[in-house]
Amino acid sequence: MDPIGTTGERLGELGAALRREEYLLASGQKGDPERAAVLERFADLADPSCLDRIRRSRDGATGPDAGRLSRLERGVLRAAVSFDLRAIETRIDTFHLRRRIEWNGEPLTLPQARARLGTIADSRVRLSFHRRLAAVEQEV
Repeated sequence: MDPIGTTGERLGELGAALRREEYLLASGQKGDPERAAVLERFADLADPSCLDRIRRSRDGATGPDAGRLSRLERGVLRAAVSFDLRAIETRIDTFHLRRRIEWNGEPLTLPQARARLGTIADSRVRLSFHRRLAAVEQEV
């Protein structure tokens, strides 16, 4: 197995998938964070055997391959730390998403409420809703 190609490609795919999830969540297009599912798909990157395989390949490599493997090793180490951090962030986001604020009788998640805030034309109503939203976010 080619650790440079396969693992490098998977690291790129992981980054793209996480950025997409964050965009959809932040824009209110998605109600529940699925980062945990994304991380689960790429869990092999956080496995110690992946890092061991890269290190063994790096130890026997010379020239440009040694440099690429060193960069790949750093990428996998960063990914492993990211996995831990993202797991914590996912728990926090899930808590935020379970929180609701009511708008015209409709319960909205906090991301949906933030998105709705930009669509309110009346400045007094918008300010009132903004204050309610800020109060709910402070509770969380």
